[in-house]
Amino acid sequence: MWKVGDHVISSRLLLGTSRYPSLEVMREAIEVSGTHVITVSLKREQFGRKEGGPFWDVIKQLPCHLLPNTAGCMNVKDAVNMAYMAREVFGTNWIKLEVIGDTYTLQPDLFGLLEAAKILITDGFEVFPYCTEDLVLWGVDAVLLNTAVAISKDPVRMASAFATAISAGRMAYEVGVMQERQMAEPSTPLLDTPFWQVEK
Repeated sequence: MWKVGDHVISSRLLLGTSRYPSLEVMREAIEVSGTHVITVSLKREQFGRKEGGPFWDVIKQLPCHLLPNTAGCMNVKDAVNMAYMAREVFGTNWIKLEVIGDTYTLQPDLFGLLEAAKILITDGFEVFPYCTEDLVLWGVDAVLLNTAVAISKDPVRMASAFATAISAGRMAYEVGVMQERQMAEPSTPLLDTPFWQVEK
């Protein structure tokens, strides 16, 4: 279990909703993943737009919290403004915060990300930063992914695989690593083991 703000989430896997081959595949992948948090783009799909109807019909049936994002924002000002719009549209203080630093690799601008996060947190947002595995700047509580699942050969099986991997990783973390040793120790005791001398 994972407490995020006022919500208790049972899965540490968060999943995106873009680039799936069909809405049915997206729905099935989300369900099999066990996630309770899915990201939605304010730019890609707007409430009330005619073409967004089928997408929202599927989303509304899923037992998931919505996590709007600031996808495509290249600076702090744009990301913060989009976060405020998302809060109004979706009625949530949750935001997946993206400040892109490089359009080719889509790597985040970590300094801009931190600046925008400070502004939004001060104003009551629960910020989920889009960042690389920079353990100096951010700790890691969960895994949020989309493309690795959505464009795989079998999105449903890939979603299931990630769910299993994250569950296994969390379980191993909770158990803890083995005690540090200075030398190797055989797992099978050698006491009372017969030895044979081989003549040359």
